[in-house]
Amino acid sequence: MTILATLVLNISIGGTLTPYAAPPVLMVTEKWGWDMSATQVSPLWVQLVSLIFVGLFIVFLVFVKFTESRQDKLKINESGLVGFFLAGLVVLGGLQSWWLEPIISRLSSSLLYVSAVALTFWFL
Repeated sequence: MTILATLVLNISIGGTLTPYAAPPVLMVTEKWGWDMSATQVSPLWVQLVSLIFVGLFIVFLVFVKFTESRQDKLKINESGLVGFFLAGLVVLGGLQSWWLEPIISRLSSSLLYVSAVALTFWFL
């Protein structure tokens, strides 16, 4: 994983530092109005941010490896279900507003709170 991240970073930095740029850099240079000097100077902050990000990610991986015995197992299935539920709310929530909005708008704040707590415990 670390090797892959390092390779991607090296391709990105190498593509913007040389006149033989990587294809993604060549695709945006004309639209963004970059010339040779802009491709070498302008994205310097992007390169620094990516270097810092990869460095912090490597520190995180080392931390996880050394503290592996003190960690709980990742709950991937539960996290995925929550993610799909939230994505469903975002995608389909607007379609439910015709019947849900009048009901919720009639509830007082205390009754809305109690119903939210009840629904939360019901789905646990």
